[in-house]
Amino acid sequence: MFDIEHIEVQFMGERVILFKLGSAISEITSQKVRRLARALAKNIAVDRVVPTFTDVAVVSSTLAADWTLDQWRELLGVLRFDEDDDTPKHVHLTVDFYSDGEGDMTTFAHQIGMEVDDSIRALCSCQFTVGMIGFLPGMPYLSGLPASLHLPRRSQLATAEAGTFAIGGQQAGVLTRQTLTGWWRLGHTETIFFDQHADPMAILSIGDKVTLSRKP
Repeated sequence: MFDIEHIEVQFMGERVILFKLGSAISEITSQKVRRLARALAKNIAVDRVVPTFTDVAVVSSTLAADWTLDQWRELLGVLRFDEDDDTPKHVHLTVDFYSDGEGDMTTFAHQIGMEVDDSIRALCSCQFTVGMIGFLPGMPYLSGLPASLHLPRRSQLATAEAGTFAIGGQQAGVLTRQTLTGWWRLGHTETIFFDQHADPMAILSIGDKVTLSRKP
């Protein structure tokens, strides 16, 4: 059963409601966000759902445009949580890790006190969880990075190509379009994360699992 007693509900703006499920990124919170977001998306009171690491924001439909917070709290009690909503998918990414002169792999390894090959092996032993989709279309923010691989963002921005696997602080992610970034650019994957003609458009959602392997 989904625990709704400790969900905080508040207004963020006109027709925008925030459901707060926690205060820190964790596997349990990610699962709750995943289930609540999917259940809300099926309800006629909701027009749009925006899940984050610890919260779910919704834009109400015209049907619920004048609802009070009490009515939104009551909605939690009648939502339908399907069993299959608890089953995340597993996506494996083949990453072409950068070598000397490309990206930041060498500098990153030096900064965390590892050899390049050791840091790549450590990354490929991780099981990441998608904590949020955002910033760029379909871009997954990945939790599950061990403390030994944490590194504060770069002091200067640099250009990252679409498909760049990168680390910033305690998070990893894949930059789905070319962009400037302060994250450490460690490699590149050919996986397509967003297709505006597909349904769903993003291949990953909150709670999904991601693992890496090194391109031969």
